[in-house]
Amino acid sequence: MKVILDYDDVLNECNEEAIRKLNKEYGYSYCLEDITNWGILENELDKRIPYFVQPKFVRNIPIREGARKLVCELLKRHCEIFIATSVPSQCAGVRIADIIRNFPEIDPGNILIGSRKDILVADILLDDCYFNIEHSNVRYPVLFRKPWNAQYTGMPAVSDYKEFLKLVDMLLDSKNKLNRFQNPNIFILVGPSASGKSTVQEELLKTEKFIRTKSCTTRAPRKKDDDYYFLSMADFKKMEENEDFLETTFYKGNYYGTSYKEYKRCSETGKKIIFVMDINGALRIKKMFGKKACTIFLKRKPIHCIRSILDRLHTGEITKEDAANRLNFLSAEYENEKFCEISIENNTIEDVVKQIMDI
Repeated sequence: MKVILDYDDVLNECNEEAIRKLNKEYGYSYCLEDITNWGILENELDKRIPYFVQPKFVRNIPIREGARKLVCELLKRHCEIFIATSVPSQCAGVRIADIIRNFPEIDPGNILIGSRKDILVADILLDDCYFNIEHSNVRYPVLFRKPWNAQYTGMPAVSDYKEFLKLVDMLLDSKNKLNRFQNPNIFILVGPSASGKSTVQEELLKTEKFIRTKSCTTRAPRKKDDDYYFLSMADFKKMEENEDFLETTFYKGNYYGTSYKEYKRCSETGKKIIFVMDINGALRIKKMFGKKACTIFLKRKPIHCIRSILDRLHTGEITKEDAANRLNFLSAEYENEKFCEISIENNTIEDVVKQIMDI
């Protein structure tokens, strides 16, 4: 398996070092979380940008803790590793020397200098730039979560190296057909916004052979909305710190999570559990339960999804901001089909339900 790792802010502490230098030079007190978007921010943080073209600065950027271990773990899995980095010509030699010094295990011929990551071909790409993920030709592009990409959803994303290695392991298992479902008792519906996932879930619940967990979320309640435990951000983070969640994910600006307590309640009924999740939650559940979990991608023609989103906006079910987010990330969500074990075309709800019941 060929894996491309972005260098700045994935393997090194580029922006952390820039902020440290900025704070020292100007007496500021900025932190990484203050970088809320990619590129120009139109505030004092923009003073750090000239650092990125200075060879001396590029030479002294520290490697992120755990980066070397990540590379070693990927090599143990027989992955061929490439490092992709975009630096100006005056910094190219410094950057190559830095990579060779810090990662001697990687073939120098696998160091890729340039900004055109859209032309790279491999199995997996790990990058913190949403634009690179959105336009990637890599089979499995994965977003490395940072404050400047927190608003982007709809694609696989990881927050740390540990999560990334779990995803790599799952993809390796899938490639070798080692982890494909067998007599599953957990079903996970994935699909683009307004593809009919919740409707299919409701119909499966009517058969009384399925049960759904009640997720925790930080989003605001909607009309007739009792399918969630609504938590403040502080309470959600406290549960996360206490490791009370089976899985968590960040979706369209809000956090969602399934608690161990809720999963246990559902599993003790003896019924099959039906989840509706974004791709990140689905991959975590699949990794955790292996052959007992089945990931299903629910397909629907984009025009029908768009009409449904606009209808929900018109009725006041969702806000303008929510509708805009759903429409913006719709195309990215269709790319998640390749991560799922089964794809079902949503022509009629009855047909979808029958196909799932027959699994």
